[in-house]
Amino acid sequence: MSADTGDAPDSFAGLSPAGYHRWRLESELYRGVERPTLLPMLEAVPFGRALDIGCGTGIWTCILKRLRPESECVGIDIAPEMISLAARECPARFEAADALAFRDGRRFDLVISALSADYIGFPGFFATIAANLADTGIAYAWFLD
Repeated sequence: MSADTGDAPDSFAGLSPAGYHRWRLESELYRGVERPTLLPMLEAVPFGRALDIGCGTGIWTCILKRLRPESECVGIDIAPEMISLAARECPARFEAADALAFRDGRRFDLVISALSADYIGFPGFFATIAANLADTGIAYAWFLD
């Protein structure tokens, strides 16, 4: 058990899912760079279906769902503990899934990924985007490397 929340330990950087969620929301990267830069871009994209690859605790998936409540928003992450927390955050669809193998029956108008491509591996990551993005869809991926 993790001392900070009682959730499963070692989900990311030694933090529990709830600890990681708080850390992300309070980080200067999120508050000072990601959110102010990316939110206006995402607000401008019309979408009916959106996929968040490597969604973690669902921060961006839930933002998408709040932007377009009528849309189908799907968040995938390899860590079931993260998905469990994400599912409590908003009414999006969350799945514990390997991003390299994820394929949906219908393609997405919008695919996003926050800080996950380098963990997943770039060639497979971009293959997953290509396999799930509609022909007229838009993809946004941001990462530090």
